[in-house]
Parts: sequence; C-alpha cells; structure tokens
Amino acid sequence: MVAIDMDGVLRVAATRPGSPKRDLIAAEITYRRDAFPTLHHSEPPWDDNGEYADDEGEEFSRVGVEWVHDLLGRGVDVVWATTWQHHANTYFSPVLGFPDLAVAVVGDGSRFEEPVEWKSAQLSTDPRWEGRALVWVDDDIPPGWGIERNRRPKDRAITLSYRVRSYWLGLTEWDIDVLDAWLTLASTPEGHAELRRRRRAERERL
Repeated sequence: MVAIDMDGVLRVAATRPGSPKRDLIAAEITYRRDAFPTLHHSEPPWDDNGEYADDEGEEFSRVGVEWVHDLLGRGVDVVWATTWQHHANTYFSPVLGFPDLAVAVVGDGSRFEEPVEWKSAQLSTDPRWEGRALVWVDDDIPPGWGIERNRRPKDRAITLSYRVRSYWLGLTEWDIDVLDAWLTLASTPEGHAELRRRRRAERERL
C-alpha cells in the first residue's frame, strides 16, 4: 500500500528562470469554487464564473507520475494522502492518466492544527491497512510525526514514513530508488522477516 501526497511530491513549483532543467509534465487545470478544498488551502482569485486557471499552468514530476503508473501496473494499491482529498481525482488524476484512486485522508480535519497531524492520525489507525505493508510518501513529515509508532506493534516493521528530499523538485529518481528497494522487501514474506529483523536491530541500538 502506497499512500501518496500531491503538493511537493507529484505537483511541484513552477520552474524558475535560471533554475536547473527538470523533467516535468505540464498541464492546464481549471479549478472551480464549488469543488475546492478550502481547509489548508488558500483560495485562488476566482473569476466571475467561479473558476481559476494558473496562467503558467501546472507542473508535475515526470518520474513521480511514471512511478505511480508503474506501481499500479504491478498491482500495488496506491491511495491519496493529500489535503486535496477526493478533489485529487477531480483535477489531477485525469491529466496524469491515473484512475480514480481511493482517498485515505478524509473529513474536514479541523481539529488538527497541521495537515501532517491529520494524515498521520488517519493513516496509522485505519483498520483497512491492518496487517499490510504501508509506505507514506509526503514532503512534510517532521521528526516524530511518522506513522510507524502508532500502528499496531506487529505492523510497525512493515511501515515506512518517507519524506521526499525536496518539495520543490518532488519525487526524484533517487527517492524512487529508495522507495522501490523498501517495497521489494515489503512484497514478500521473506522481505517482511528482514524488515522485522532490521527493526529489532534498530531498537536494540537505541
């Protein structure tokens, strides 16, 4: 199971003049006032029709998008863990060629001060993921906010909270190499045993 964020992971900041060349997917997206996640998102300047489209368009990490397609082709369950919630399927899945993905973070989240608290609380306790290997990919996972410690004890070794190296770049080939190495282990009983061995060794060092 891969729970993936949108902003800073797949959707990245627009290329700045003089910045290094990045391999990106460009797309034009029109947002609608009546279908916009106002919690944790500032509303854009809507036009008279209640719509907004960035003049510079949107840009996405090509390797990140291709990785999601690869995961889906391998039969890996990919779910949204983003403050866009179901709107990620409305705006982003169509232009990136994804099917509608399940949404793992739901509700208004108003009792949480930060999105990371909201996401961590839901991902770590959702009974749908019990007994399953789970990796959370986000651009904002401060120390102590990973989901490992709050999952059931027997699931903690098969859990990974992964923060991408750069929210501006989003997912890079380096990130994907690390994630795929972990997913390879998480895909077999022998790999699970190795992850549990590593967790025991880590705990013994503390």
